[in-house]
Amino acid sequence: MAEYQLSSLIGKKVQLDRGGPESRIGLVLAVGDDYLVLSTVNDGIVYYYVDHIKSITLVKSDSSQDVIKPITRLNYVSSGSMKNVFESMKYKQIQINRGGPECVKGVLTEIYDDYITIVLKEEVLLILYSHIKSCSFFSQDNSDANNEENNQEKKQDNKNENENKKQNNNSNKKKSRYSKHYSKK
Repeated sequence: MAEYQLSSLIGKKVQLDRGGPESRIGLVLAVGDDYLVLSTVNDGIVYYYVDHIKSITLVKSDSSQDVIKPITRLNYVSSGSMKNVFESMKYKQIQINRGGPECVKGVLTEIYDDYITIVLKEEVLLILYSHIKSCSFFSQDNSDANNEENNQEKKQDNKNENENKKQNNNSNKKKSRYSKHYSKK
């Protein structure tokens, strides 16, 4: 997608991709040489490599839950290439990709022509630009909220699993009672 085509979306609410971990709804803030800047409710400012965007849908919604409130002053990189974006993120905590197995959260330490390096605990990751779909600053607050959300989901899954086990045990007890009853005759 050419920059001049995407620039017509600046200031409009869109959905990037139709589903999956990279799909987000947000307000297009800017378009760079090879990226698009999206302001989202949950992830804040997200930079998307244009080559990885599969579809863009204009969103016309009156739903108050996904309305993005206009913010008068946001700090974001709005010119140059994605490499300029990474330069502005150097030595900061960032998130590469939105979710799934390709999601990485760590400190951006180096920027090279073909890849970046991210430090994650005791590991140093080299990530090729061609495998980066999106990036954003990463705050521990967002991580804590996501961890709490995941913990709640796990608790609910465990509760459901325990209820299923109880039902299966009760069902097995009834079967064994009936089998004993019929075997005595």
